[in-house]
Parts: sequence; C-alpha cells; structure tokens
Amino acid sequence: MTGLKLKTATWFFFSVLMLAGFNAAATPLLGGTLSLSALKYEPYPAEPGRYTDLWVNVFNSATTTNNVECAVEPTFPFSLDENDSATRYVGQLLVGQSVVLKYKLRVDAKAVFGENEISFKCRSKPGDWTSTKFSITVQTSDVVVSITKVETTPFEISPGQAAIVRVYIKNQASSTVRDVSLKLDLSSLTLPFAFVKSAGEQRLQYLDAGEEKALDFQILSASDAVAKLYKTTLNLSYVDQAGTAYSRTDSIGLLINAKPEITVDLDSTDILRTGQNGRITIKIANKGLSDVKFLTTTLHDANGFQVLSNNDVYIGGLDSDDYQTAEYTIYTTPTASKSVTLPIQLSFKDANNKQYAETRQVALRLYSEEEITRLDLEKKAGLNIIFIAIIALALLFVAWRLYKWYSHRKKRA
Repeated sequence: MTGLKLKTATWFFFSVLMLAGFNAAATPLLGGTLSLSALKYEPYPAEPGRYTDLWVNVFNSATTTNNVECAVEPTFPFSLDENDSATRYVGQLLVGQSVVLKYKLRVDAKAVFGENEISFKCRSKPGDWTSTKFSITVQTSDVVVSITKVETTPFEISPGQAAIVRVYIKNQASSTVRDVSLKLDLSSLTLPFAFVKSAGEQRLQYLDAGEEKALDFQILSASDAVAKLYKTTLNLSYVDQAGTAYSRTDSIGLLINAKPEITVDLDSTDILRTGQNGRITIKIANKGLSDVKFLTTTLHDANGFQVLSNNDVYIGGLDSDDYQTAEYTIYTTPTASKSVTLPIQLSFKDANNKQYAETRQVALRLYSEEEITRLDLEKKAGLNIIFIAIIALALLFVAWRLYKWYSHRKKRA
C-alpha cells in the first residue's frame, strides 16, 4: 500500500480519548465517506510570532476509498515554511481506518487575538476537493514590555543645567501591543527638576513584537539644587490585543553634581630671600557649584625649599563660594632660584563622595638684597623696630625722672 502509514480504528479511538480536551466535532467529506476532526494543536493557545503544531484526523466511516490526498490551506495569520508541503498523499483508506496528519504552522507576529480559522480539504484523485475549517485560538500567554535601559545626558547634571533622559522600552512578547504610555514622575517637591520642551508622558500607538524604541524626556535642574542622587519612578502601561491592560513601575536615579573648581594661591609670606626660614599661607578657594569635603593639603620638599612643619594640613569641608587657608613653615635653600614652585597637593571628595586628587603649582617669589632695599620690602619691619626703640627710650627716661624725683624728696625728708 502506498502513501502514509495508516492507523487502525482502534488507534484512532485511543488517540481521541487521550486528546479529548482538544478535539473538535468531525466534519463529513466526500459525501460522508470521510470525516475530519482537529485532534489538537499545541501550544495552546497558539502564540503570535511562534509555531503551533496541528494534528488532523482523517477517518473512513463508509466505503473503501482510493487515492486519498489531503491539504491544509493556511491563510493569515497562519503559514507553512517553504520546505513544508501543504498536500499530503494518504492513498487507500479502508472502512474503519484513519490517518493522523501533522502540520507545523507559523503564526504571524501581528495575528489578531482570539479565534482564527484555518481550512483543510481532501479528495479522491482525480476528483474534486471538499473542504472544512477549524478554529485555532491565538493569544500570547505572557505579554511583557520592559524598560531595557535609561541614559541621562549628561550623566552628572549640574545645578541649573538642562538634560535629556532617554528611556529604551522593548516589547518582549510575540505580539503587538498598543496604547503604550511612559511617564516620568517629577511631581515630588523634593525633586529639583522640571520638564522643558517636552511633556511628562510619552506615548506610542503601537509597539510590534520584539521592537525596541527610545523615548526622550527633556528636563531642567533647579539652580539651587543640592548635589546628590535623586530617586524617582517611571510608570509604564500598555494593552495587548485581547484588550488586557498592563502596568509596571521602575525606579531610576538622577544625579545632581558639579565638578569642584578649586583654586590655590599664595595668600601671604614673610620669606623674601634665599637661605631663609619663614611662614607661607596658602589660600584654597571653592569656586564651583557644589561643596567639597575631607579636604587635605600636602606639601613635600622640592627643588629650592624644605618643609619644616607638618606636610599635611587637614581642612575638612569647604563650601561653594568660600575659602580656607593652610599654613606651612619652610626653608628656602641658598641655591634656590628667584621663583620657587610649591607643588600643593589636594585630596578631597565631592558631595557625592567621588574622590579627587589634584596638584596645584604655587609660585613663591624670592628677591636679592638689592631688590629688597630698592623695593623697600622690609620698610615696615624697620619702622616697627625704630618705633619700639623710641618707646623703650621714652619709658627709660620717664623711669629715670621718677627715680630722681623720689631720691630728691627722700633727702629733704
């Protein structure tokens, strides 16, 4: 016997009992000689963008039939792969015999949820075809649209700066979703942000299966925003093809920060020449928009000088638009040049605990004796000595006059 291997009636009934949850009522074909029924399809329900296997039973209940062939007629949303034949040759079917035909159907990603029909036909060659239809339920078992990535440009937002929050969403399901809504929640009074040039909600009419799209929110930070990490939420909602609504909430962080702008200058010194011990006072100013903390200055021996005091000076916190000073005692070597470079090392953290280590070069000007005299650099010190000497002489004179007066009075007594 040619064609497909035939199953006995006994096997047919056994199959029907096993698959009772999936079989449909038999449809008579060829004048009642053959009857067709869909035994099952799996997975159930069939999912858009995936395959489903369909089993169809062909049963001969009347007279022996020769040259039987059957075919599936897939229409949207169903189709067959190119290498899969729609027509299957059965051959001779005796009375009471049946054959089970299996088809691997591809379900289109844009299939409409619900009952979708597929046609099936048979004939006894070369006779005419007779056909029937079966219903297959199409629905995604789990519709998931997820937030895959969030990008903030710039990553660190300075106070008073505009930024773009770009959110990537992807349809992980095998079917199209609609009415996609994404909201960035900035309603809390503790959040120093506002929307500019865009709304707080972005919408998509459709998002196809496997599709990923980026939605942008343009925001502006408050000029007096405190540097730290601010937490907020993204609210995502969408509807599947069956009309089921979904929603989810994810947390994101927006970072307010401004790179510290620290300047270092020589505030004052009593060192004028080479080969001299003296004091230098360094002024450290914070001209940035954010505070710094754990500030330490360090000065080590270098070309032209030696440090006589502690190398490290701990300052601690330094607010924006404020300054502090650090004092060192150094010795300028006799061979030092007219300009000695003081490498001041800075170690600190910003408001978000990001560590910084920087070095500032501070110039210390040294003078020759001729320059000190010509520029009268020690004039103030000379005047002080003369003034002190005059005061001392005056006090001595007054004391001598009092002594003379007291001695003269004592003799008269």
